[in-house]
Amino acid sequence: MIRNSSWSPIAVLGGIAGLAGGIAETAWVLLLSAAGLLNASDVAIGVSATLLPGTYGTATGIVLGLVIHFGLSVVLGMALAAMWEGIIGTHRSRTWLAPFLFAALATVWAVNFHIVLPVINPQFVLLVPIPLALISKLLFAGAMLVTARGLERTKELSPAIEERD
Repeated sequence: MIRNSSWSPIAVLGGIAGLAGGIAETAWVLLLSAAGLLNASDVAIGVSATLLPGTYGTATGIVLGLVIHFGLSVVLGMALAAMWEGIIGTHRSRTWLAPFLFAALATVWAVNFHIVLPVINPQFVLLVPIPLALISKLLFAGAMLVTARGLERTKELSPAIEERD
């Protein structure tokens, strides 16, 4: 970690873990696409069209969809890490991290697929079957958990990393 950085270690950890979650979701969508259960390009375009409706049906829609997806993944990871830090404070207990992440991501899925998306982009809800979308969010939680624990373990094993410039 860089000393004198304006980024807090929790934000960095959350951002990296969120990126891992976004990668897990993308891998899941690609697997489902390869199995013929959905079209990965349509999902990426659906993501961009949800926030930028003018991008629907454009070649840039796929790239924008991925950029938006990964950006939201990083922000979500940072928000969840900040929430977790606020909940546990200085206790550093990892006992409840897994239930917290899985419950939080299941809540994000429920809000997105049952409240937000039906209002702002009802077509997107049809692109990814509801149970497969839930699995996607649970994979996000699992990837965040594994990454966060791995990063914490790396820090425990090598405290000198923080001292480097």
